[in-house]
Amino acid sequence: MTSWRRPGTRPRPRGSPRPPRVGLEAAQALVPHVPQRVHDTADVVLSTKALTQARTLLARHGLAQARHLVDCSVTAAQETAYRPQTFGGILQYTSRARVAYADRREHSSRNLRF
Repeated sequence: MTSWRRPGTRPRPRGSPRPPRVGLEAAQALVPHVPQRVHDTADVVLSTKALTQARTLLARHGLAQARHLVDCSVTAAQETAYRPQTFGGILQYTSRARVAYADRREHSSRNLRF
């Protein structure tokens, strides 16, 4: 019997650890961060799609980097006068935010060495 697998994914080798499951609580805390920063309101409806996007971001990058990605993405959106209405609206800026995060970490590690 063949088990279902997402297209383009490989089966996990036997004995390899499963990726950590990201908690719903972390996603629920991350999603309202966008309207708080963009629209200065905490009034947000937590949609299933936004929670799934947040959980994916958290699973890939961890909580600290995901928060930084959201902050940088919101800042980048504001620089272009874009006011995202949904959590997914800021995801187009994550590649730029990842570079900024790496630069910041490199800069802070250089400062610690001296």
